[in-house]
Amino acid sequence: RSRPLFFTVSPGPDGGPIRVSRRNPAYLEDQAGRWFFPIGQNLCMSQRQEGTFYYDRVLGKLAAAGGNYVRLWQEYYVSPDPEVIGPGMGTWTGFPLETQATGIGRYDLPSAWRLDYVAELCQRLGVRWQLAFEMTVWWQQQLKRWVRNPYNAANGGPCTRPADYMADPVCRELVRRRLRYSVARWGWASNLLAWELWNEVDNNNGFNSRICADWHAEMGSYLKRIDPWRRLVTTSWRDRRTFALPQIDLVQGHSYFRAAWNAAEYAMQDTDHLMRGFGKPFFFGEQGMEGRP
Repeated sequence: RSRPLFFTVSPGPDGGPIRVSRRNPAYLEDQAGRWFFPIGQNLCMSQRQEGTFYYDRVLGKLAAAGGNYVRLWQEYYVSPDPEVIGPGMGTWTGFPLETQATGIGRYDLPSAWRLDYVAELCQRLGVRWQLAFEMTVWWQQQLKRWVRNPYNAANGGPCTRPADYMADPVCRELVRRRLRYSVARWGWASNLLAWELWNEVDNNNGFNSRICADWHAEMGSYLKRIDPWRRLVTTSWRDRRTFALPQIDLVQGHSYFRAAWNAAEYAMQDTDHLMRGFGKPFFFGEQGMEGRP
């Protein structure tokens, strides 16, 4: 037994977790009732082996310019060099837990520490952050990452093809474990805006809307059951069956357009198309121009 400890709880400056507004469900607000509009960038991965130094370099600039939000990726990154698959190595990497180096069900603790560091840095700077668990690029056979995916049967995993992942009960159990670990390790952060179950799930090879919705319903319900802070749950990017689920709180679209198009008009049309009928908050998790602007 430890000796008794005493501490004082006082109000913090950040307004608490973000919720769907009770005044208008198309908007977000903090626990103190103040409106929240996410303005920021995708800083999914550190570049050129900078690791946490990348976030030291850019997050302060983002906050100083009025930014209040970043989107981060967990993913499965290993080095592009097949001879070098050590944990946390590579030139562009997010915050992976499972990799080809660790194997499925085993976690890259140096990588998890890097997210600890970035979460605390965001907290100090007053920047909200969103964590995406799954990336579509790892589930497309035409891309080089599928051959390095730890769930690929060629690497000892249970999936002979990307479509197996959502239907396989072993994979679902491993996902639940990873979600539980993430809630336990990073759920403390009051500035954690949302858990994002997938990045662009409908780009996966063999995508099936019904199976996708069933998977999101299960994992969204599980997150809400184990997360005592009741963080928002989202996914991306265009499957209406999935966005209609009660387990999904935040509708998130991704929008890329050509430089010749009217960006404002296109964004409004895409917004109207994506958010119509849900009665939920909506924002673009990714948006930008394709090609040379």
